[in-house]
Amino acid sequence: YYVVCGMQSVDGDTAQVPPQIAEELGLPCIAYVTRAEFRNKRFEFTRIISGGSQVVAARKLPAVITVAKYEYPVFATFAATRQASRMEIIRWGSDDIQATHIGVTGSKTTVIRVFPPGKTTRKCEQVGDAKALA
Repeated sequence: YYVVCGMQSVDGDTAQVPPQIAEELGLPCIAYVTRAEFRNKRFEFTRIISGGSQVVAARKLPAVITVAKYEYPVFATFAATRQASRMEIIRWGSDDIQATHIGVTGSKTTVIRVFPPGKTTRKCEQVGDAKALA
């Protein structure tokens, strides 16, 4: 299964909570997801990376994903809806994960300003081996 989170909250705006959840639970985390597709019996996620996007899949489950944006509605089949209605929903509260300080008051960071990064002029070049660098 997947633990699906938003990318970030508007209170602290640091986007730290989902990765921290993954870390505390010992789960992999796929951040900034914009698309999900079910292929070859697994989900593949398109995520935002610096200068573009990347398609990835979790190597092990469960996993945490953070959704940056998602524009396409997902319509389940009738059979899938019936199957989902019979499944147990696992709910965790702050006591279950022993969260004593949450939200802005418990944060170890303070957001001073939020802004998008500027365009970079750096280029990436793949080099075959160390000799090619010489």
